[in-house]
Order: sequence, then structure tokens, then C-alpha cells
Amino acid sequence: MYVRPLTGLGRTDKEWDDIRLACYREGRSLLLSEGYTQVSMRMFRQGGQGGQGRQGSHLSPLSPPSPVYCCQADGMIGLGCGARSYTNTLHYSNEYAVGAKGISDILQAYIQTADESFDYAHYGFQLDAEEQHRRYILLSLLSNEGLNCASYRQQFGSELYADFPEFSELLAFNLAIKDEDILQLTEFGIERSDTIGAWLFSEKVQELMQGYKLK
Repeated sequence: MYVRPLTGLGRTDKEWDDIRLACYREGRSLLLSEGYTQVSMRMFRQGGQGGQGRQGSHLSPLSPPSPVYCCQADGMIGLGCGARSYTNTLHYSNEYAVGAKGISDILQAYIQTADESFDYAHYGFQLDAEEQHRRYILLSLLSNEGLNCASYRQQFGSELYADFPEFSELLAFNLAIKDEDILQLTEFGIERSDTIGAWLFSEKVQELMQGYKLK
């Protein structure tokens, strides 16, 4: 899905966008033909099994219902060296690397980390109010449930299109449709989820990404 700098593919002069899009469409068609439902650009699930809002569906009718996980509001703990975690106001992980030496250094540091050090986040990004708005939008819009404008209004006490007037461009370019109060990506928009996600990054985040020294 990505061609990273410092990788073998990244060092070539070949243009990969058309190839990636063709491979993505082929994979999507295969999964849909086999009865899978597309949840997001990368996530597919078999009909009636698992997925957000369906936890505990395999239990007997007498079993107590499992809590429904809501990615926009609930936190997530990632386990392992490359995993990402987040709370309402913090997104944290281990440092990022692509080159073999950088990856090896991060792995060795992780292996040698004392157990008590895992009580703290050492590498992360604290989300201010604007970043919390943007994360809520991204987690909603890039999934098949779409962005519920009424829920956004209830969560933040403001109107989506007043906070982000550029959202009208998604409709103008057929990247999204608005059905009543829900904004959803079209098939064309889902294919470009990574571009839309990056488009929604704040200036602060873009500056941090551009200033980061690749390893």
C-alpha cells in the first residue's frame, strides 16, 4: 500500500501509483466476490462475523452482551515493538524507521527495555483540541459507517462544515456523498483514503513529518 523512502522500491525511478491502484482493485474484487464486506480501504470482513458493533455475536442468546467498541471515542492499546496506541489525547508508539540499521536499533532497544519502563509512553504526540477533531473525523470518514455530522456536533459542540469548510471539496470531486446527516466516501474516495487522510493532517503535523529525519 505504500512505497517508503529508503526502501528498494523507493530508490527506483518507477511510478508505482497505477500499479498499486490496479492491485488494490483486483484484491478488492476478489474479496467482494467471495462474500466479504468492505469496512475500510484495508479492512474486509466476512458477512455476519466479527467487526465493530458485532462483538459477542458468536455467544448464545443467554450470554450477556459484549460492549461495543467505538474507535472514535475509545482508546486502543497496541502490543509489540511496532504497535501504535492511543487515548483521547495521546497517540504513542516506538520510533519509526525503514532502513535495516534503524529497524535493528529500535528492536534491540525494545528487547532490552526494563518491564517497569512500559508504564510510560516515551515517544508520542499529544493531541490538542484541533487534533482531536481531526482524529475523530478520520476514524469516522475512512470507515464504511461514515462521518455522522450530528454525532460530531454532539461531541464537539460545533458544526463540521464551519470547522472544516474544505470538506465541500470531497463532494465536488465525487470523493464523498452526503446522505441526510452522514458523509460517506464513494468507491472512488475509498480508493484514495490515504490521500484524503494526509489532506486532513494539520499544518503542525505536516511540519513535524517533513522535519523528521528518516532512519
